[in-house]
Amino acid sequence: MMAVEINEELRRIYNECRRLDQEYNGFVSGKLIERIENDEERRFAVHISDFFLAEKQRELIEKGGF
Repeated sequence: MMAVEINEELRRIYNECRRLDQEYNGFVSGKLIERIENDEERRFAVHISDFFLAEKQRELIEKGGF
């Protein structure tokens, strides 16, 4: 796979995760976590959710919200 293809795939994955985060207002909730049976997938979902939360916090700080 070429670097351009990898970048496009990563962008697609990022956009899908971002869409889920926006659609579910932070898509990792207790009920969702309980449904994920695989520990690695559970940790992945938490990391993704934490990333988008940190981005929202960063934006608020840059706008002087904190």
